[in-house]
Amino acid sequence: MTLPDERYSAVFRTAEFLLELQRREDVPEDVRSAARGLLRHYPTYYDLERICAACPEVMVERYEDLHKFILQGSAAAAGDSDERP
Repeated sequence: MTLPDERYSAVFRTAEFLLELQRREDVPEDVRSAARGLLRHYPTYYDLERICAACPEVMVERYEDLHKFILQGSAAAAGDSDERP
């Protein structure tokens, strides 16, 4: 099960990865260009904050450790899974 803070982290880290790809001179130009194209419409930090405020059950910047522990335990007990087909 992916928790909302894990989702936020994945989206944020993906943006950082794409930024790094587009800046590196040792990366082929077609890859840098693709990274630039993806970033053009990628959510900004401002967008992520708005998503967190509007849908905290979907995305949140950070959970307190106890809150996260409880959510993970509840999901495990319920047998929730994020496995994709």
